[in-house]
Amino acid sequence: MSIVAAFGDDDHTAADGPYSRVMKVRKWLYIFGACAFLLSFDLYDAEALKSLVRIITLPSWLLIQTVASGVVYLLFQYLLLCAQLWRTYDIVLGERLAYRRADELARAANLAAEARTALEKHRHQAIESTRERANTAHIRLAEANFAAERAMDRYHGFMANDTVANQDGLTGGFSTTMMEAEVNNAHRAVEDAEREVSTTTERYSRLISGEPWQMEDSVSTALYQTEQRADEEFQKLRQQDPATRRGYRDLERAVDLMRIVPPAIFAFLSLISLAHFSF
Repeated sequence: MSIVAAFGDDDHTAADGPYSRVMKVRKWLYIFGACAFLLSFDLYDAEALKSLVRIITLPSWLLIQTVASGVVYLLFQYLLLCAQLWRTYDIVLGERLAYRRADELARAANLAAEARTALEKHRHQAIESTRERANTAHIRLAEANFAAERAMDRYHGFMANDTVANQDGLTGGFSTTMMEAEVNNAHRAVEDAEREVSTTTERYSRLISGEPWQMEDSVSTALYQTEQRADEEFQKLRQQDPATRRGYRDLERAVDLMRIVPPAIFAFLSLISLAHFSF
């Protein structure tokens, strides 16, 4: 039960009905009871009131009788409405619990939908990011192939020139080693680019054809777990109504009783205090 329900669940109670009427009278009962206490403890200053309100002045005895009459009328009406509420309380409580359960189901469904939407959004972002990485990998592979072809052409040209030089008695062993190293580096760059293309292409295909929960990263795992918990909570609420638990309705009755009884006691004590002051 939320903190709002602890002080009265007006949001899940019909706007027009016996419970609503009791709550409306309850407010005025508190106001008139507070006025009665102010008068009974001699906190009312007639001279100060005259200085504030110069249109009309009321004597203290008339004001006391007016407030007392208002408290009596409101208390009598309040008791009648409470009696009416007592006769129909089971209906009021049933409607309130039904409204509350509907709100709880809607809240659980919204949480699951939000988690599912966030997971799909994360998946689309991952797909776009992987597609960009795959395009970049293909470009790097093309550049690496072009660089490797250039290195091979230079190497073949150098080897042809080196053969002529050897025939003339000249040696180019160091230059040959440098050219071979350049060719090897170019081939390794091609292999690295091919692996990157293969990895990004495989991940892109898996993201396109697979389910969102199959994404292997911490964000998607957390979002998927959130969605699963929300779905489980929704299914649990559908299968089991919290209002059927032991003591749930009794607790609701106790909360409403604590809302209804104090105003009547407060008004009754204010009448006793006002009567004691008058006499």
